[in-house]
Parts: sequence; structure tokens; C-alpha cells
Amino acid sequence: MSDTIDQGQYDLTIADQRCHLGEITEEMDLWENHGFLLRAEATDGTDVTLWTSPYIVKRGPRSYYASEMDILQTVLVATSYTPAEKQVMHDNDFVAVGWCPADYLPRGTVAADRSDERVLWKILGREYEDAPPHWAARGEHGGVDLDLRFEGYVPSFTVYPHDRFADDGIAWYEAYLRANGSIVHDGRRLDVEGYACHERVIVTRDHEPQKMRGHGLNWHHLFADRVQSWIMTSPSAGEGLAYVVVDGTTHKVEGPERVRIEDAGHWVDPRSWMRVPYRWRVVVETDGGVLDLHAGAYARAYYPWTPFRDTVNVLYWMSAEATGTFTRTDGEVVPFAVAKYMAHSNRVLSERQ
Repeated sequence: MSDTIDQGQYDLTIADQRCHLGEITEEMDLWENHGFLLRAEATDGTDVTLWTSPYIVKRGPRSYYASEMDILQTVLVATSYTPAEKQVMHDNDFVAVGWCPADYLPRGTVAADRSDERVLWKILGREYEDAPPHWAARGEHGGVDLDLRFEGYVPSFTVYPHDRFADDGIAWYEAYLRANGSIVHDGRRLDVEGYACHERVIVTRDHEPQKMRGHGLNWHHLFADRVQSWIMTSPSAGEGLAYVVVDGTTHKVEGPERVRIEDAGHWVDPRSWMRVPYRWRVVVETDGGVLDLHAGAYARAYYPWTPFRDTVNVLYWMSAEATGTFTRTDGEVVPFAVAKYMAHSNRVLSERQ
């Protein structure tokens, strides 16, 4: 893994970690999340996909949202499959708590204390400490007790810039991190090391629902030793965006013709009865070279997503592995195999007509 970055040289600041609720008028909606995706392996070989985030959802008088609430979410997929077993999907057990209406929390449950040294987010029994490029997540929720540390090793990835938040109604970044620590669940302690992604999305307008209709919004992550990639596409909206990190150097690319996620196999989930993609061919054509990979999933979590007034979405989180190459423009090939991968889909299940 790459070296971490000194605090004075990192592109995110303490101010970027603040809660924005106090800056929003009564007439405005607000969506604010503070999430962490972890893709890791425990010392006992357990394969781990974790997502955890607090959310603040505030409604204006003509709100895009169905309810006003605070949310604490925890998704955990922890499996132990052999290489042969990873060639197929499994009806695995998983933790997915936070977005059932019964989980909704009163506004004000999320607290964010800001000092010159850090921002400390607290909600129920969990807290998130931000001092970029260092973060931590601690505490129990949904039967999952975390003690995790994260360190940034490359500059963050901008989706919508913070300096245009007032004009655009949205600010959004993703930060790739190294991660280590422990997860306790179901009486087991998992000591983990791997990669993570810290996501901040702050929205005062709608969430561009057209991106989630049809095929939906795809959010994929590759975590190989020399090559990591954050990939997002919406085939229905004709959009693609990716960041590819190769030996610590980041390449950004936009456009559906240069960022492609192609479904290469489907699985009928016996629990949800949904037919979902579980194999993919991914090609990302950057100015520095081409990422070309095949990925296959073997475990999942899913749940209905209920924050919006007019749609109910279904979200899938897939634990996967990928094999492929990054071919530089000078012809050098950087191969990777059996690399940690995560495939997330967010699509409209039903829409009020």
C-alpha cells in the first residue's frame, strides 16, 4: 500500500468535515451523509465488506424527501469462502440496519462537535472522528462494534466541488484510505486490514433521480495493491466518472464512452427474488492508460431505500474479486489478480405515478 500523506499536505481540511445543518434555511432541504466503506480481510481469513454512515435529512416546505429524520446505518457482509466457492453467488446472511422506517431517529440525534483539531460526529453508540487525513469509527450499532482507523494516501476525489456548493446545491467528495482495526459481531472479533473509502455528500436540491431509474446508479471499487479505482456510472442517464490510482498517481476520466461497466452475468437472489448482476467487465480509459478488468461477486447485502417522496429504491452491496490490468500509454502493463472489489447498485424499484 502507498504511504500516507502529512496533514499539512492533504487536500481536505477540518472545515470540510463540518456538519452543514446550521447553514441551511428553513426553506431548504438538506441531505448530509458521512459514510465509510471498508473492503478488507481479517487475520483469520474472513472477507469483509462494511458500510457505515450517519445521515441528516431535513425537509423544506416543498421537500424532495418523504420524512425528516436522522439515520445511523450499518451494513456488514462477513464471509469465509474458498476460492472455488467464490466462483458463484451465495445466499449469505448479512447485517443491514438503519433505513427501515422503524430505524428512523428524531432530528437532533446526530451531533457534530467541531474544534481546531477535529470534528467528532456522535449518534447513538457510535462516533466518527475526523482529522484529515486521519479518521476513526468507534462504537456499536446493529450488533456491530467498530474500532477502526483510516489514513488518506492520495488526494480526495471530487464529484461536485465544495467551492460551488452554494451555486450547485451539492458538494461531494470521495477519499481513498488505508484501514485497520477491529470489528466485533456475533461473538467474534475480526482484526482487519485493507482499503476504505470515505464519502461526503451534502445536497440541498434533488438527487438527480434520472440517474437511478432504469439500470440504476453503479458505484464500484477496485482495491489491488498497485491499482485502485473508484468508478460510477449511470447507463440510463448516459454518465460515467472514474478515478484510477496507479502506484500512487491519480488519473481522472469522465464520459460514458470512457467509463464502462458491462454486466457479464446475472443471479436470481432466492431471498429477494430479484435478478441482479453479479459479474462485470469494466473498462476505464484514462489519459494515463487503460484499466481493463473482470469482477465476480460471491456475497451480498440488500435493502429497500426509503428516504424519497416519490420512489422506493433497492440497494445491493456485493463482495467481489477482480482480475485485470492497467496498461500505461507507454505500453507497460500493471497486472492484478484476486483483488478486493465491491459493486454497489442503487436503482428505482417503484415510483409514484
